[in-house]
Amino acid sequence: MQWNSDGWPVVSPERYAAVPQTDIANANFVGNWQIITMSYQYKQQQHSVNVTLASDGAIVGGMTGTWHYDSSKRAVYLNNIECKISNGWDWEASPRHRTITLSGLTGDGKPVWGKKVN
Repeated sequence: MQWNSDGWPVVSPERYAAVPQTDIANANFVGNWQIITMSYQYKQQQHSVNVTLASDGAIVGGMTGTWHYDSSKRAVYLNNIECKISNGWDWEASPRHRTITLSGLTGDGKPVWGKKVN
């Protein structure tokens, strides 16, 4: 669990696996991600969207807009949504491997989770 700059807790989308936290550079974010914005709908399962974070700061795919990384806050911003980042374990991959995860809140308090898939 981490705290965003507004003081709200955000939790990792992947369960704890004691993955050591390492420095993450801007270039590490470039690639394909699965991102989900939780929006409660009665009896409806939420699904992630496939997104690509491009090296020029563009977001393309199931979400569009821009992104940037602030290493001093250890946060990536997706369309100005602050998402705390951490090294994690991709439990769904085969074989399982380390990845980067993100967790934030929209302006109206909906959780945003994501993980880099390659």
